[in-house]
Amino acid sequence: ARLKGQKETLQAQHERLRTEMASHVGEKSKLVGELEGQVSLLKQKLSADRGVRERLAHVEKRDEQREKEMGELRSQLTERQRKVDLLKQFCSVNQKERAALRTIMEVKIKVPQPF
Repeated sequence: ARLKGQKETLQAQHERLRTEMASHVGEKSKLVGELEGQVSLLKQKLSADRGVRERLAHVEKRDEQREKEMGELRSQLTERQRKVDLLKQFCSVNQKERAALRTIMEVKIKVPQPF
């Protein structure tokens, strides 16, 4: 009778433990499911972040190319401006020489030449 009572007590404890373990396993399974969902979401975000980083790298490369092109264009503009300044200076000198020649010719025409 005593063994039968211990057996029933142990069976009751075993059943209670089994129920508790089933409950814990259910909770843990639910938690694992939630964590897997979060992992999936994080993977999606990581993939999106990679895409953003790739696009950003592409934009930065394009900006660097444009900066290089702008530098080359500035250099060309500076060189052309230098040439324009030289041409203006040359034209100014020619204009002064023409004015001097005109003055000389006018003086020669006005002054009677001896025969």
